[in-house]
Amino acid sequence: MRSASRFGVALAVVLGYLVFGPARATVPQRLDAEIIRLGGLGAGWISIAKNGSFGPSARRAYLPPLPEGQPGDFAAIWTEAEGRSAARILGATSPYGLPGSSVERTTFHYPVAEVVYASGGLPVSVSLTAHAALLPGDLSASSSPCVVLTYRLRNLIKEPVNASVALSSQPSLGISGLQGHMPDRTGVRASAAPTRSGITGVLFEAGPLVDRKVADLRIYNTRGSEALLAAYPTSTAAVTTAAWNAASSLPSWWAGFSETGHVSGDTLAGVEGEIHPAGCVAVRVQLKPDEVQDIPFAIAWYAPAYYDPAGARFRNVYTLRYRNAEEVGRNALEDRFMNRALSCEWQRRIEASSFGAQALTSLAAELEDLAASSLPALPDDLEGLTAGLRLCLTPGMATPDPREERLRACLITFFPRLNALELAAHADTDETNGKRETGVAWFQPAWQHEEATQDGPWLARVWKLKRSEALQLLDDLAAGRRAAGAWLIPLANLAASANDTTVAARAQPFMTPFPEPIAGATSSSAWVSWANRLGCRYDARSGSLTIRPSLGEAVGEITGPVFDPRYWASLNVLRTSVRALIEYRLDRVLPTTSTPGWIEPERRDEIGLPLSGLRSLTLGVLPSGERPDGVSVTLGANPIPVEMAQIGGMIVLTFESPITMRSGDTLMVVLTRPSITRQ
Repeated sequence: MRSASRFGVALAVVLGYLVFGPARATVPQRLDAEIIRLGGLGAGWISIAKNGSFGPSARRAYLPPLPEGQPGDFAAIWTEAEGRSAARILGATSPYGLPGSSVERTTFHYPVAEVVYASGGLPVSVSLTAHAALLPGDLSASSSPCVVLTYRLRNLIKEPVNASVALSSQPSLGISGLQGHMPDRTGVRASAAPTRSGITGVLFEAGPLVDRKVADLRIYNTRGSEALLAAYPTSTAAVTTAAWNAASSLPSWWAGFSETGHVSGDTLAGVEGEIHPAGCVAVRVQLKPDEVQDIPFAIAWYAPAYYDPAGARFRNVYTLRYRNAEEVGRNALEDRFMNRALSCEWQRRIEASSFGAQALTSLAAELEDLAASSLPALPDDLEGLTAGLRLCLTPGMATPDPREERLRACLITFFPRLNALELAAHADTDETNGKRETGVAWFQPAWQHEEATQDGPWLARVWKLKRSEALQLLDDLAAGRRAAGAWLIPLANLAASANDTTVAARAQPFMTPFPEPIAGATSSSAWVSWANRLGCRYDARSGSLTIRPSLGEAVGEITGPVFDPRYWASLNVLRTSVRALIEYRLDRVLPTTSTPGWIEPERRDEIGLPLSGLRSLTLGVLPSGERPDGVSVTLGANPIPVEMAQIGGMIVLTFESPITMRSGDTLMVVLTRPSITRQ
């Protein structure tokens, strides 16, 4: 392969952990519709079940998920009030036979899970909010291998209550899950973390391993570190820690916790089959009547490097930011409020839309699948950055991943720079590897990206790499050695956008006309369907903004956020019997150009970029063929002169002078409907 260094950095996204060749890693699917998988983008995940317990986990790349989870993963609550104490597990079941709790309700919308436990006679109510970081456009923060779990306690009685939440975690270190490979937890060490900046807990480290040649190098993916940390919720809280053996019949700290709400346990070293290290952190607080306190924990993991099924060695993007799991967990706890707010921003906007929670459920599920099934990967040799990228999405695979369309759309929406780098890296392939036959699969996702981002510099670079292949495909088509396929239209579109008239003209004789897509058309991608519902598209080349929502009825309203890889906006369309009102508010403009420094968080001053050169507004908000009696357009408080025309059932408003929209600007249009429709 030529030169991932040509693009400044070598990186790819692997959906489903797909690799060239016959060997494939296990594809993490949603193992149970009753769980949510939480973790950073391609960084691994843990899961929470609707019964309030922890479920399967997959904290290491290229290793199968642990379908039963770990017995040492659970939380517990202890209370003391009015001379009585009680202790139970927060969850329906416990592998140690401990008393459990029922659940009143759960809400799972990636990257957030909320669980409300039934009080069951306890003097406090308990709820859990767990979240991973998902900051659109910020791959560095979004690929953090960590989950923050915040337990909220509320005093339900008129007397003070002593309460303690204990979170236990068993690391996956030493467990490969590979067929024919037994776990080897020997040498895994659990020890107390130093208390710094109000954060403490238990750290886990795998014993040193030497990369000897073995049949499957993926067994070395089990090394690294993990961390279970807690932040002091108040200055008077008491935090205790324990290292314990998850292979025992009962947690060694349970008796003490049941009496006092504290845990204790010494440093522990693993011995496979005898001692399986786990850790526990207990946070004890006192609650006044009706007082509420939040107790935050973090479960973090870290793999310094990993091997794919073919034996190539890679590193996850998070290794550029962190040195171990302790750093990951501390950073997550320190930034938990900001990360949660930014991760949930898009969710709040959807919930406030015309479609509400029903739309959010499908959109969040798609994001969850993307995060759990992707792998932003760097070659282990970060100095040369010339190693061939073996990892890809669908292009190059003999059998395309059926999830590609919907996950690609999701990736473009939230991480367009990452999508650009992945496609560019795959375009730069060595054609002597015999991949030309399946290389046609590259053109469709490449056109999908170009159409969404209109990133001219990116297209210019990748088209130079694919032009000869495009010409060869067209030669084969003309000679009858190949049949026209789904790749032909995107190939022609890419050539036209790249101003390559030669290739575009060569493709034209083989083209057949297709009807214009109908706004609101269904798609396997929830994010494409969402975009079609609102029907907003900005063409930067022509300076045209199109608003064509799926209103359906003659009178109706539609509101919702616009998620474009280049900008975020808000749309409100109200159609009555006498007028149609369109409000389009620009929230922020996002840069999409794939620069060498793209791994770092985007500069905040870039967010204020304007949308400039807006020349026309095309509206499909009235019944087909209906022409309004009048129109008024304002940008903020300023009237905008326009010329109105009707083209193919659409109302086209052309501005006398191109306008510029900045973050916070609102473009408002009022169309007066024909008098014959009035009552």
